[in-house]
Amino acid sequence: MLTRLPLAPLALAVLTLLSGCKKLQGAPLTKKGEPVKLGCDAPIPAALSHEEGRAVDYVVTCMVPVHTSLTIGSGTALVFQANAGFVVEQGGSLAAKGTAAAPITMTGEGGARWHGVHVFTAAPQNELTFVRIKDAGTARVDWKGAILATGEGALTVRDTTVEAADTHALAVTDGGKLRAVERSSFASKGDTPALVSPDAIGKLAKNSFKGGAGASVRVELTNDPPRGDQTWAKLDVPYRIAAGRAVQLVGKQTFSPGVTVLFEDGAGLVVHGALVARGTPTEKIRFRPVTSGSARHAGLALVEKGNVLEHCEIAGGGADKSDDAGNVVLSGDSGGADLTIAECLLEGSGGYGLVAHGQAVKQGANVVFRSNAKGTTKP
Repeated sequence: MLTRLPLAPLALAVLTLLSGCKKLQGAPLTKKGEPVKLGCDAPIPAALSHEEGRAVDYVVTCMVPVHTSLTIGSGTALVFQANAGFVVEQGGSLAAKGTAAAPITMTGEGGARWHGVHVFTAAPQNELTFVRIKDAGTARVDWKGAILATGEGALTVRDTTVEAADTHALAVTDGGKLRAVERSSFASKGDTPALVSPDAIGKLAKNSFKGGAGASVRVELTNDPPRGDQTWAKLDVPYRIAAGRAVQLVGKQTFSPGVTVLFEDGAGLVVHGALVARGTPTEKIRFRPVTSGSARHAGLALVEKGNVLEHCEIAGGGADKSDDAGNVVLSGDSGGADLTIAECLLEGSGGYGLVAHGQAVKQGANVVFRSNAKGTTKP
C-alpha cells in the first residue's frame, strides 16, 4: 500500500531547498574566517566591511569595474593580486572611509604589484579617508597611479597613506580634479610621488611627498589654464614643470619661502596675475632647470601688475634665444606688468637676465646678473 505524503510539508521542503540554492548562488562560497574573493565575472557587493576574526576580508583578483555606489567600511582589509585594483567608471562611485583607530588597508597579495584605485567619475561620494595603500601604482595602459583621478574623475583624499608605489603615489591628470587632499603622505619608489595638473598645486600644503633620487611633484601641461589664486607651499620635494611649453596660470601665484621649481627643457610659467615670491636669506625661492646649464627653459613670463621677487635665484631661462628671451620677461601688452625685485640672482639665460618691455621695474639691493648670453637687462 502506497503512503501519500502530505502536500504542505512536501512543498515546504522543496521551497527550503530552492531557497538554499539561491543563497548559495548569491554569496561567495567561503568558510567563516576566510577572505571573500572579488573578481570580474560577477557584480561585487555594494558594501564591503570587516568581519571580526578575519585577517583579510577580501582578495581582489582583477581590475574590478565599479559602476554603482561602492562603500568600504572602517577596518576592512583588502589584498590585491597582481594587476588588480578598482576602476570607478560610468555611474560608479567609491567611498572608502576608515577611522584613525580602524583604517582601511589595501595591499598587494604577498607583495604583488597592483594597479591601484582609478577614478573616472565626478561623483561627490568619491573619497578615501584613513586608507593605507601599499604596493600599488603599476602601470595600466596609459594610466599610472596608486590613486588616480583622470578624465572626469574627481575625489577627496584625507588622512591617507600610500607606500612603495611603483609609479605615482598620487596622479591627477587629463582633466581630473582633486577636491581636497589633507594630512596624507605619498611615497613612490620612483622619482615622481605625485603627478598633478596646475589647479591642484594650491591643495598640496601640509601633505608629505617622498620618492627616490631626484624626486619631485611633477606639474603636467593642460589645455585649459586653472583660474584662481593659489599658494605654492614648500614641500618635501621640488615642483617640476613638464617639458614642451609654458604652463599658463590665471590668478595670483604666491610662492612660499624655500620653494624650488624645476623646469624640464622648454618648459616655463606664464602668470596672468601677480607672481609673489618672497623668500628669506635662509630660505631662498629657486627657479632652475632640471638639467644644469644655460638656456634650458623658457623662464617666467609676467603679464599683470603686482609682481614681487625677493631672495630668489632664477637660472637657465631664455631657451628660445630670441631677442626677447630671458629668465624673467614682463609683458608689453595693454595695461602691462610691473616688478619689484631685490636680493635675487639671475643667471645663465640664453637671452637677457630680465626683459622689461618698457614696463616699470623697481630694482632694490643686491640684484645680481651673471652669465646671461645677451646681457643683464633689456629695457
